[in-house]
Amino acid sequence: MKNCTTYFLLILIFLSCNKTTEKVLIHECGETSSSYNLIKWNISDKDNRLALRETVDRKGRVIKLEYLVNHNGGYLCYLPDVVEYEYEKNKIIEQLFKNGNEMEATECEMPYKTIYFLNKNYIEKVENFFKFDTINFSKKEITEIKKYIPEHRILICNDTTNSEVEFYYHSYAKMNGIYPTNKNYKYDPSNYYYGDEPEAESIVNGIKKLTPTTYNRNYGGFDYVRIHLELLKSVLKPKINAYQPLTDGYTIPLPTI
Repeated sequence: MKNCTTYFLLILIFLSCNKTTEKVLIHECGETSSSYNLIKWNISDKDNRLALRETVDRKGRVIKLEYLVNHNGGYLCYLPDVVEYEYEKNKIIEQLFKNGNEMEATECEMPYKTIYFLNKNYIEKVENFFKFDTINFSKKEITEIKKYIPEHRILICNDTTNSEVEFYYHSYAKMNGIYPTNKNYKYDPSNYYYGDEPEAESIVNGIKKLTPTTYNRNYGGFDYVRIHLELLKSVLKPKINAYQPLTDGYTIPLPTI
């Protein structure tokens, strides 16, 4: 009995130590008409109305993103309130939540779970899992939806794909600074979701950590990472100010603040 008690105490101590080594970062992140918009990394005001809370594990990897935590998350149906990440050998498992529930694909075609299969931190395969609202939609309607959105989907990365870990662009920590992509990934500095600051520089640096010579191979000998970082110093894209949309893009009117 004494040995059992000691064993359970050791487990509790181990779990407690793991928990205390987690770190929480707060970023300012608003919502535009179609996406979340990161405004500033690492702010001190945790009560900021536009706060994005990021939890980082003891290995420096993001394990949770909580959007607009002081404003009950975002309004658009395809934007999750919470994103959780788990890490296994050569895998990143991502889960999306909306209003406390796993996201459904019925209206907005979003997977509730995605598994990214890695090889030396490069994404080689992406596996999506979808679930559907069987309460508010009939069996016939669900059958019709599944013709276009399967419950399970696998994407094999190749030269024509541009794969990355969804919502990692809103993480400061990422995978201990690494931004996993497929091997022939082409970073697009004009991308609406992450092409401006402060996301851009952290993504470029995260890709650079994969293999420093990747861009020399993809861009004909030019050090694209260095060139892009220099451009960021002198020419920054105008930031779209976050604003409160009047509707969620469907039918639900939003509360006036």
